[in-house]
Amino acid sequence: MLRRHETATGVTATPSEAIVRDFQDPYLELLRLLREAAEIEHALMVQYPYAAFSVKPKYRRLRGNGFVGSDRDLTGVAIQEMQHLNQVNRLLVELGATPCLIRQDFPDEPDIYPFPFELERLSPPSLAKYTWAEAPADALTADDAGSRSLLDRLRAVLGEDIRPNHLGSIYGTMIERLGEVAAHPSPRFPDLRHWVEILNEIKGEGEVAHFTFFRSVFLGTHAAFPTGLDVWSLDPADSRYPSFAVPTNPTAIPTGDPTDPRRISNEGARRKAWLGDLHYWTVLMLLDLSYRHDVSTSGLAVQHMTDALRVLGFDLAATGHGLAFDPLSMGYAPGVDRAGSLEVVRRLAAEAVVVAGRLGTEGLLPADYAVDLNQATVDELAALS
Repeated sequence: MLRRHETATGVTATPSEAIVRDFQDPYLELLRLLREAAEIEHALMVQYPYAAFSVKPKYRRLRGNGFVGSDRDLTGVAIQEMQHLNQVNRLLVELGATPCLIRQDFPDEPDIYPFPFELERLSPPSLAKYTWAEAPADALTADDAGSRSLLDRLRAVLGEDIRPNHLGSIYGTMIERLGEVAAHPSPRFPDLRHWVEILNEIKGEGEVAHFTFFRSVFLGTHAAFPTGLDVWSLDPADSRYPSFAVPTNPTAIPTGDPTDPRRISNEGARRKAWLGDLHYWTVLMLLDLSYRHDVSTSGLAVQHMTDALRVLGFDLAATGHGLAFDPLSMGYAPGVDRAGSLEVVRRLAAEAVVVAGRLGTEGLLPADYAVDLNQATVDELAALS
């Protein structure tokens, strides 16, 4: 919950505000905040690459190469969000709690955002949301011309009725609660003091580096854009416009309703998006294995992100389609123990072997798709069983 600042005219919407404390026990409060932060990082990890996939090849400096975390391009920022998700979950596990790999379903509006986040192309509306979400508490309230100008431009896109965002505040509050827990630790916990530095680094990446990056893209001043060309004033149909017209919130799951706006009508594209879902779910289950069962599979999860999901995402966007990132109804912690989890993830990767094989036979797979990755994952998990 948020404590909003009241004024004579009502609620003042600022980017970040104080978090209301639910539990007096700092340990319980820290767990609550960490799980909420994990949901935020997961949501950003999905939305940012979807926007990156929509960026046209001529703006490759903006979309990034998809292999290294960076605050200079969209894919690099998405990788950093995955790293944040990883670190938050590892702290949860060190505190004796279960990891959190769920996220809010789109387009439902979660309480943790000042507006509903969606899977959508890179555009002024999506960039305004990302800039607002990553802004530090005082970035858009400082009494200077630059801040006022940016705030006016954001409100021109988002509207005046913007709810407060507490993405930055949640990390600041977590650091405070972590300090309380570390000061009186349980004998069950390792030394938690180094986690204060890690959380401060995450907070800084968001409130400084990511905010600065998204602000430059929103204002059209990023180095990827031609000097003197206001790319966001172009007609979206103009070949110089930075992004492809990908759909909003697509689903690879057959809906049975031909009028459903989320439906991917092209069957070949839908099947590629379904393969993308299989990789997305495999990534999350591999992360769960590394958290709950101390299996060294996080590197394999990164491979599925960079060598499969990334490739499919760019391929689909170039033809006006998009990855679905559908949530998996059975969750991402499928086994009651290590053996059970390994079995489920192995079978999921084996499912991707079959789907990719059929797409490859029909000539529908991108040339740079890692065709051997799924079988290699099956073999590695079988060896760990």
